[in-house]
Amino acid sequence: GGASSNDGPSRLDKIRAFTSKNFFLMGMMVAVALARAFPHLGKNGGVFRPELFIGKYGVTCIFLLSGLSLELSELSQSIRNFKLNGLAQFANFILWPLLLGLPLTKGLEAFLPGLLPKPLLDGILIMACLP
Repeated sequence: GGASSNDGPSRLDKIRAFTSKNFFLMGMMVAVALARAFPHLGKNGGVFRPELFIGKYGVTCIFLLSGLSLELSELSQSIRNFKLNGLAQFANFILWPLLLGLPLTKGLEAFLPGLLPKPLLDGILIMACLP
């Protein structure tokens, strides 16, 4: 027999569901495509004045939009998992910097002295502490 219209979600419904679930990622892709197509709009002194906006509001907007995509019930349930949160904090802020950050920066300093300036090595160590 022929396919009826009640066989399940249509292709358009699937696209809408995917876009709704991944709106932040889709927005980022659109932003990158627009930046590629119109780079003059985003340069310093341009129409949007990114040198003023990004430093003051850009990062806040990114975190806000990312946070809005979280389900409140999932967030509250995740916060209650103290063991996992403690392990993640320990791994991010203690273990990873000790196992990667310090050996990398001290190794570069010892075996390739002068390759990178001290402030850059300090920055690498600080970046190793970021989740």
